[in-house]
Amino acid sequence: MNKKFRQAALTYAGIGILVVLLTLFFAVPARKASLLLYLAPGIFFVLIFALLIYKNFRKLTMALCFLAGLRTVLFMLNFFGIHVEYPFLGFRVHVLMTQPFRPIFLINSLLMVLIAYMLARAAWDL
Repeated sequence: MNKKFRQAALTYAGIGILVVLLTLFFAVPARKASLLLYLAPGIFFVLIFALLIYKNFRKLTMALCFLAGLRTVLFMLNFFGIHVEYPFLGFRVHVLMTQPFRPIFLINSLLMVLIAYMLARAAWDL
């Protein structure tokens, strides 16, 4: 079982950072500065969570698996041109129509599926 948590932690760290960097690299140039402030701390948290997964925190791994599934859905919606934002201040969800079929969102969605699978495999001992 420890082996699965190690594999999940490495997958979460490696692919999680890749998703953050891909999101930043393919962002609209006008939004790159604001995205950098938003995504840079994300890399730090990815590494912290990966360390905790590595240390067999099963409940956290379950929660992160659920969140990875939600991120998968959000990236897939973006791929189909439906952008969903949920700001931290206020409890409103913003839904915007954007340019559909941008490949970066499909790529990120598939990467998130892999992360969710590895986390589920470790957390529920699949």
